[in-house]
Amino acid sequence: MNKETISALTEIPAWFSILLSINILLIFLIVYSKQIKSFLSDLFTKSSDGLKNSPGMHLMDEIAELKQLNRDLAHRIQELEIIISKNQEMLEIIENIQNDPNKVYIQGIGATVTIARNLRLDKTNNLKNLLNFYAKFVRKLEYSDRRLTLDLSKTEFINSWATMEIAHFFLEVGRENGIQLKVICGNKQYTRSLYENLKKLEKQFESECAIAVLVND
Repeated sequence: MNKETISALTEIPAWFSILLSINILLIFLIVYSKQIKSFLSDLFTKSSDGLKNSPGMHLMDEIAELKQLNRDLAHRIQELEIIISKNQEMLEIIENIQNDPNKVYIQGIGATVTIARNLRLDKTNNLKNLLNFYAKFVRKLEYSDRRLTLDLSKTEFINSWATMEIAHFFLEVGRENGIQLKVICGNKQYTRSLYENLKKLEKQFESECAIAVLVND
C-alpha cells in the first residue's frame, strides 16, 4: 500500500463516518429488535408492579376508601336528619297530648289500623311484620294508652294466608300482654270466620289483652 492510498483512507469525511455509524446502529436494532422489546417490556412491568406494591400506593388506596366511607356516612346522616324532621311534629303532638291535664277526660290515644276491603296475601307478603311496627309504636305510649285496634269492619274478602298472619299477630300480642289489642270484624262470611278463629285463641290468654269483636254491617 503506497503513501497515496494511506493518505486517501485517513482523509475520509466526518459525515461519512457518522452515516456509517447510523447504518450499523440501524442494522443492530433490526437484528435484535425482539430482544430489545422484550427487555424494555420486562423493565416497564417490574417498575409498574413495584410502584403499585409500594407502601405509598397502599396508603393512597386506604385514604380513598376512607374518603368514600366518609361520604357514605354523611349521606346516611343526612337521610336520618330528614326522617327525624318529618316525624318531629308528630312526636311533639304525642308529647303534648300525654302532658295535657285534660287528658283525664279521654279514655286513651292508641292507634287504629283500618284494613283494606280486599285482603289477598301470599308468602311474599308479611303483614304481621307491619303490624308489629304498630305494636312497637303503641308500646311507646303511656301504659293506659297502649291500645291498638285492627278495624276489619269494611273488609269484604280475606284469604287464608291473611287470616293466618292476623291470627299469629293476635296470638303473640295476647301472650306478651304488653298492649291492648282489639280486632273488629264485620259480619261477613270471611271476616266472621276470622272472628270465630280469634275467639278460640282468646281462651289461651290470662287477661283480655287481645279481644275480637263482631259488628254488624
